[in-house]
Amino acid sequence: MKKKIALIITAAIMMVATIIGGTMAAIQATTSTDREISTSNLDVKLLQEDVDPDKKAEIIPNGLSYVGLPGDKVKENVYAQNVGSKDMYLRITIYKAWFDADGNKVFDLGDKVSSEESLYSAKEIEITKGSADDWFFVEDQEYGEYIYCYYKKVLEPGAETSKVMTEFSILTGGSGTTDATKNSNHYSGLSSQITFDVDAIQTTAGDDAILAEWGMEATIDANGNITKIEEQ
Repeated sequence: MKKKIALIITAAIMMVATIIGGTMAAIQATTSTDREISTSNLDVKLLQEDVDPDKKAEIIPNGLSYVGLPGDKVKENVYAQNVGSKDMYLRITIYKAWFDADGNKVFDLGDKVSSEESLYSAKEIEITKGSADDWFFVEDQEYGEYIYCYYKKVLEPGAETSKVMTEFSILTGGSGTTDATKNSNHYSGLSSQITFDVDAIQTTAGDDAILAEWGMEATIDANGNITKIEEQ
């Protein structure tokens, strides 16, 4: 049986300051983890930890709010916990996108920027991923809109995964075309969104379950660890 929950991080780009030589936009980022879904078989929960040394986070209902400038790096740990009674394999999918004030996904930033920057704008939402010793990462190389994160180990009841994310940043030049100090206002009025989807599946006949649910061929060792995973 498959299990899914979601965690959303949003960041709004707002014009708030003017400096000599141009303007800079401040970033307000909000994270929320107050979501838990369970079934009779598989129970999984997403968790977050504010570990930013500058303590920029403000506690708000169901999450944290950050305020900073383009190029800032915000330290926050995201991971999952098995809160049920069954062993599981799990995958966390990280989606990244920009949205306008009406909640519509923005695919093109228009004539304000180059076509390359418009095309690759999701790459301006950057994630510092967890350890490759614990996760397999499969990324959208073309547009940067998603990262599939496969946990290598069986997650036993009560156990937690290692961190799948340790930091995020907005407008640091990830697309290869944006200068955060000059071009961040191209994103003024938009909101960036990072969504974490969690899928948990049974460990019985795990390779077959992984193929059926995720469309991936997995190699599993005698201890139940996934040693290799690739598209079918």
